[in-house]
Amino acid sequence: MIKPLRKYHFVIWHILAVLLPLFFIAAILFRPVTPSGKAIGSNEISARIESNTDSTSLVILKFGKFIRTPSCVVILSSPSTEWVLGTLDRQGIYTFLTPKFEPPATLKLWDAIHHTSIDSVALTQNH
Repeated sequence: MIKPLRKYHFVIWHILAVLLPLFFIAAILFRPVTPSGKAIGSNEISARIESNTDSTSLVILKFGKFIRTPSCVVILSSPSTEWVLGTLDRQGIYTFLTPKFEPPATLKLWDAIHHTSIDSVALTQNH
């Protein structure tokens, strides 16, 4: 490397040594804020129970809106117990097989990463 290139190289590395940490700090300070609040509204969700056998039931959950929460867990809550049914990852229809439980029951949508409740849906009985 010739002397002018060494000098240019030396100056550039010193400038980068100062600017790169400043850019990292600015990126952290000015990153976009994720929207808070509910990602899923109750009006886009419908849930119902159908009898499957004498000891099991089907819980059918229909989603009409895209899920923005990456770790949405469905919890069935009845007066006697709570069961974790599974996770939701896209819009559509989900079917969960559960043991028989006593009504009234609700489905709780839980964000497992942030440990917050997203929404809850009351279940209706279909025969």
